[in-house]
Amino acid sequence: GIFLPHVIRYNSSLTPTRMGIYPGYDYPKALKRYARIAEYLNLPLPAEQEGATMEERRKEAFITKLYDMYTAMNVPKSFKEAGCDEDKFLSLIDELALKAFDDQCTPANPRFPLVEELKEILKQAFYGA
Repeated sequence: GIFLPHVIRYNSSLTPTRMGIYPGYDYPKALKRYARIAEYLNLPLPAEQEGATMEERRKEAFITKLYDMYTAMNVPKSFKEAGCDEDKFLSLIDELALKAFDDQCTPANPRFPLVEELKEILKQAFYGA
């Protein structure tokens, strides 16, 4: 659950570094799909942000709802909040990113991550939003 908001933001890029190779990912679709989830759930939209599209606002509404659920269920929002040791985590970040990159599920992701992008997601998940 800690990774989910960060992965949603990552996958929502309309200009990915590299598209996923899974059949059916011929163009970025994740943002539209996350926006549809928020619309279906009738989530309140965050305040307008300059340059943000309606789909981007709906995606952020979905992420806000996830964090609200984490709070209600007493789920940590970051690895730091969960009590992970920062020095240990950072010492393992290269290995974790490589293992994530080599995971058999990675090619099915809508956006195919580079190792450096995975390290950034790991850092976001450690420190929180």
